[in-house]
Amino acid sequence: MDPDEDASPISDLRNATWDAERELEYDLLKDMVRDAVGVLSAMAHAERRSEAPRDDVIRRIDEQKARLAQELRGLRISDTEGSVRLRAECLEIIKGYGG
Repeated sequence: MDPDEDASPISDLRNATWDAERELEYDLLKDMVRDAVGVLSAMAHAERRSEAPRDDVIRRIDEQKARLAQELRGLRISDTEGSVRLRAECLEIIKGYGG
C-alpha cells in the first residue's frame, strides 16, 4: 500500500497561508455556487413544465449545473482568479433569475 493513500486529504493544510477573511470568502463562494445551481434547477424545472419545453434549453441548463457542481468540488481556497470568475458567473445567474 502506498503511504500517501493513508494521508488525510487535509494533511497539507498545516502549511496554509490564508487568513480568516480569505476562508470566509471561500465559504461564501461555496454557498453562492450552491445557490446558482439551485436557481438553474428551478429554471430547468420551469422549462420542463412549460407548454412547449425546449430540450436544448434544458440540456444547456443541466450542463451548466454539472459544470458548476464540478467547479465547486475542485474549488481551492488559494485560486483567487478562479474564485473571482466563478463568483461573477454565479452572481449573473442569481441576479438574472426572475423566479
